[in-house]
Amino acid sequence: MTMAIKKSIDFFLVTCFFFLITCGNNSSKQPVLKLYIFEINKGWGYKINLNNKTIIYQPYIPVVTGEVPFYSKSDAQKAGEIVIEKIRKGEIPNVTKDELIKNGISIP
Repeated sequence: MTMAIKKSIDFFLVTCFFFLITCGNNSSKQPVLKLYIFEINKGWGYKINLNNKTIIYQPYIPVVTGEVPFYSKSDAQKAGEIVIEKIRKGEIPNVTKDELIKNGISIP
């Protein structure tokens, strides 16, 4: 995949998140983002809900090849919080290897 296509896809995803946050709720309530941590395959994952609908389901460490869950509940929590913060800032909700390391999250 070329960098231009990847950037276009990323822009589309951010646009979708903005739409969900600003227009997807017909009431006057503020959108509610909620982080849930869960056990999976002898490890941990997280999901993020927007107004009670799952918008991100991340059972594995996103920067690792293969299906490797987070080693601890705390690591999954920290990674999910990074993603929520990016969504709130209107940024692309992905996590880099450097961000994981900077936040003390164990990766293989």
